[in-house]
Amino acid sequence: MRKLFSLCVVALLFSSCTPSSSGPTTNKAAEEANTQGLTALKNNDINSSIMHFTKAIELDPKFANAYSQRGGVHLELKAYSEAIADYTKAIELEPKLALAYANRGVALDRQQKQNEAIADYTKAIELEPEDKTNYTNRGTVYHHLRKYPEALADFTKVIQLTPKDPNAYSNRGMTYNRLQKPAEAMFDCVKAIELDSKNTLAYLNLGLAYHYQQKYLEAITEYNMAIELDPNNAIAYTNRGVTFFKLHKYLEAISDHTKAIDLDPKCEMAYNNRGNVYASQQKYSIAIADYTKGLELNPRDAKTYTNRGLVFFKQNKDVEGISDCNTAIELDPTFALAYITRGTIYNIQQKYSESLADCSKAIELDPKNAAAYYVRGVNYKSMGKIKESNLDFAKVRDLQK
Repeated sequence: MRKLFSLCVVALLFSSCTPSSSGPTTNKAAEEANTQGLTALKNNDINSSIMHFTKAIELDPKFANAYSQRGGVHLELKAYSEAIADYTKAIELEPKLALAYANRGVALDRQQKQNEAIADYTKAIELEPEDKTNYTNRGTVYHHLRKYPEALADFTKVIQLTPKDPNAYSNRGMTYNRLQKPAEAMFDCVKAIELDSKNTLAYLNLGLAYHYQQKYLEAITEYNMAIELDPNNAIAYTNRGVTFFKLHKYLEAISDHTKAIDLDPKCEMAYNNRGNVYASQQKYSIAIADYTKGLELNPRDAKTYTNRGLVFFKQNKDVEGISDCNTAIELDPTFALAYITRGTIYNIQQKYSESLADCSKAIELDPKNAAAYYVRGVNYKSMGKIKESNLDFAKVRDLQK
C-alpha cells in the first residue's frame, strides 16, 4: 500500500497593511497625531506609531482610520486579537472602509477563522471590486480549504485585473495542479516565468505539474531552477526529494528532506516525506520518529497519521495503527487512504465486516483506488463470497491497465 507524500507549494498571501490616508476628522490635533503615527510607521518606529495612533483616537474617538492604522500595526506585530478589535471598531464607525475589512480578513485567517476571513474579503471586494489583493487573499483561503473551483475563480479574476502579474498565473497554476489539470497548470506556470524569469513559485508549481504527469526528470529540472533562485527554499528541497523517491534515488531523497528540515525545522511535510523514505527501507523506528515529529508540528495532518498508522501495522502494532487511522478519519472523513489502511489492519485481524465497510467507504470516496478493491476482494474471498471477490479483483486489473 502506498504512503502519501506531501508535495507542497504555498500561495503568496498579500496582506494589505498599507496605511490609508489620514481620513475624515475635524479635530486638527487628532489628524496631526495620526500623521505622526504614519511618519513613525514609515521610519519603522513601531512603538511610537502605536502611541500616536492611540493619541489620535483619544482626541477623536470616532476617527475610523486611526483605528484602522493601529490595527495594521497590531497585525504586523501578530497581535491578531488586538488587530481585529481595532478593525471592528473602524468598521463600526465607517462601514465602507474596505481596508479595514480586508485586513481584518487577514487577521482572522491567521487565527484559523477561515470562513469569517472569507466573509470579510468578500465585503472588501464589494466595496472595492478592482482591488486584486482581496481576490488573491480570498483565493488563498479557498485553496487552503480545498475549495479549488472558488480559488480558481478568484485567481482568474486577479489575472483579468492585472494580466501581467506573474504571481497570479503561478497561483492559478498551483490550483490547476490541485484540480488534477497539469496541462493547464503548466500553461500558467510557463506564462508566469515569461513575465518573471526569477519567479521561484512558478518553477515550483511547474515542477509539481511535471511530477503529477510522472515526468520526473523534467520535474527535477524545475526544482533545480527553484533552488538555484532561492537556495533557502525548504519546499523546493522536499518536493525534489519526493521526486527523487519516485526515481528510486533514496539517498538523494533523504538528503533533500534533511536539507529542508535544516532550512526550516518547522517544515512538517519534510518530516513526513523523509519518514516515507525510511519506511520504504524498512527502517520503521526512524520513520515513526519522523512522523511523530511532523505531527508535533502539525497535529491536524491526516496524511501523516495514516502513514504512521501503516508503519505501526508493519511493526505488528495493530492497536496503535488503528488508533492513528481513527484520528486521521476524525480529522478528514473524506480521506480514502485512512479507510484503506484501517481496513487492511481489520482484515489481518479477521474482522471482515469492519474491513469490508472501510474498503467500501474508500471506494465511495476514491472509485479509482485499486488498493481498496483489492483489500475488499480479499475480504469477500475470506467470507466465502467468491463472485464478489472475483468482481473486485477484475476491477483491480482494469485499473492497473
